Amino acid sequence: MMTNSFEISFELVGQTLGQDIYSDQGILLLKKGTALTETHIVLLHNYKFGTKIEIEDYRDNNKLINTIQKLYDENLAEIKSLFQHINLNNSPPIKELITAYQPLIDQALDHSDSINYLHGIKSYDEYTYRHSINVGMISAVIGKLLGRTEQEISLLGKMGLLHDIGKTMVNPDIINKPGKLTQHEWKEITKHTIYGYQILKKVEDIDLHIPAAALLHHERIDGSGYPNKVKEKDIPFLVQILSVADTFDAISSDRVYQARKPDFVGINILVEEARNNKLNPAVVFPFVKYLMRQYLRKEVILNTGDHGEIIFIHDDEPHQPLIIKGDEYIDLRKNREIKLSDVVR
Repeated sequence: MMTNSFEISFELVGQTLGQDIYSDQGILLLKKGTALTETHIVLLHNYKFGTKIEIEDYRDNNKLINTIQKLYDENLAEIKSLFQHINLNNSPPIKELITAYQPLIDQALDHSDSINYLHGIKSYDEYTYRHSINVGMISAVIGKLLGRTEQEISLLGKMGLLHDIGKTMVNPDIINKPGKLTQHEWKEITKHTIYGYQILKKVEDIDLHIPAAALLHHERIDGSGYPNKVKEKDIPFLVQILSVADTFDAISSDRVYQARKPDFVGINILVEEARNNKLNPAVVFPFVKYLMRQYLRKEVILNTGDHGEIIFIHDDEPHQPLIIKGDEYIDLRKNREIKLSDVVR
């Protein structure tokens, strides 16, 4: 079988290893034929940093991006069509939409780094529809990271896809308003959770997590959310996963009233929300670790204006990595005034 040599990077996630990998002590670390995951890449960085590895039948990431883009555009068109014809009196073709969406979820799970490609297709234009697709993909990936069952992972994708369906019942002038909302307008926005629940609970044989996700995705485990200020014990764990995905995508997407923020801003907000007992830390920190691993060995910009390279991700505080700047090592855990601002693309 044909193999090619590649630098060790997270772009190899999903590729097939074309050689046995041994430690310096001769211990077999990874067997030829292994489908590489994020964990494997970290292991290879630790033991084989600076070397190349053999990959079987390398799949061109550009082709993968094109496949995801095609599926994404098809889903966007279907979601837009469905959402624009919803009302509270008719049962929408939810099951047909879910069936069309499944191939995109499968791609996200087979190549979980594919959520990085969402950056290239995010736009405030048609934000509600794009956000629905994105949250489903991200939720499913988080479910996979947390070791949930295949059934739960698939369900998370559906929950994310439909969590904002209630926004179709809100005046579009409010949804698309570029300026600050009035108190009345904000109250109307919050009703999308109730509208979504009312739409989805009428769908025959639907998993109860799906309408629950529409109702509860803005609730917070400390009881500070809306619409009912319920606390952690009354929020299903799968909905808590979705809330993390929803928060992250909202921060890192372009919206009519706000440009997307760098991923590091979204990561720090997730960590702050977890520490303030709003989002579940058991969901946030594995997801943050996953996000940060995508930037291992990448050049980043610090809030000081300096450039550096991320060389190590700490398990306990993944958002505070070890940076090398020239000949200087900077541990952000010990230099908390220094922050990651953006990645050099």
